[in-house]
Amino acid sequence: MGVFDNKPIFRSKSLIRHKFLVFALLWLAVLGSIILGAEISVYYSIFLGCLILGLVILFVVAIWSTGMYYPDTLEPAFVVSPSGGKILQKGQTVKMLSWNVQFMASNKNNHFFYDKGTDTFPKESVNLQIIEEVAKIIIEENPDILLLQEVDLNSQRTHFVNQLKVLREKLPASYQFYSSTPYFRVNYLPMRSMLGRLEMHLCTLSKYPINNALRHALPSKLNVSFLEQQFQLKRAILETNFPIESGQTLTVLNTHFSAFSKGTDTLDKQAQIAQKLLLKTGQFGPSVLVGDFNALCSPRFYEDVYPMDRHLYSKDYSPLEPLIKNFKMFPSEIEIAGPDHAKWLTHMSTADPTRTPHIALDFFFLTDHLKFKTHSVRQKDTQHISDHFPLVCEIEIPQK
Repeated sequence: MGVFDNKPIFRSKSLIRHKFLVFALLWLAVLGSIILGAEISVYYSIFLGCLILGLVILFVVAIWSTGMYYPDTLEPAFVVSPSGGKILQKGQTVKMLSWNVQFMASNKNNHFFYDKGTDTFPKESVNLQIIEEVAKIIIEENPDILLLQEVDLNSQRTHFVNQLKVLREKLPASYQFYSSTPYFRVNYLPMRSMLGRLEMHLCTLSKYPINNALRHALPSKLNVSFLEQQFQLKRAILETNFPIESGQTLTVLNTHFSAFSKGTDTLDKQAQIAQKLLLKTGQFGPSVLVGDFNALCSPRFYEDVYPMDRHLYSKDYSPLEPLIKNFKMFPSEIEIAGPDHAKWLTHMSTADPTRTPHIALDFFFLTDHLKFKTHSVRQKDTQHISDHFPLVCEIEIPQK
């Protein structure tokens, strides 16, 4: 199914398994009610069983009618990679830029309901202006590989604009290779603050051909009710593989870990899956994991969190420890704690009226095959665009 297809995915094996489980449980409920009610009345137990059956069916139909996306553990991701492009070379320096663009909402009046704010979603003119600003920064930085999080496609909150399509139209034609996968898609979201269609993607764009792309599902359980959980983001890792002239592959993993998951082990599980995947892909060539991890790299930075946001983070440990211990990281804990710490911060709280950078939530992780040549956080002229700054780094493809 293409990235521009508005139809919900109904053929997921995991959804089919989910349906069978639901119907098995409801028939067990009917049987149980009949057995338990036998001493009272056969007619009463039949009525009770039918009532339970009707309520469960109503619930299933209600969820089904929203067109909620239930992905498989592993799925092919949408990819466009025309033939004839020049592939990566041995010893080549590759520039990457990663950015959570917050669905092009701007970093003004963006304290929305899910952050306990009262701001409404911006006008279409604001979204389009921010896309212009994002494109301008990308063109100036001129990365070889671009990794974006929180890109809306045909969502009601962003006026049904396909942000990936509009952005690509504003970028040079050299970014003809790209991949995209949803981590939220629903035809109708029955929430008072965000009614209607919503679709949000991880996107990877490149000047170099992509061999293939995969979507790896991540655990996404939050500390909410079963019903609310059905309408939470379906977190993922977007894997894109780039051929190298040596015959190896450069694997780039683009992700956005869960927010609002404190009180669960969701972030721990996400980091463990990311670690295993990066170790696995690293066996076949150089690999990079990048994105918004929604976690501090050390509890020593807990006091730096904006006070209204501290309930979101752990003050005892970092869920990212499996990644930090096994891979090179930027920005590193030493950089964030050092005398120039301010220039390595990547995130601003939307609850802070001053939009002052407080913490780092966005990182690059590299396997041993690769080394950082340069790296930076572009803060100087991007503070008004998103609640995250873009991260820019150059890595060197190994000679062999």
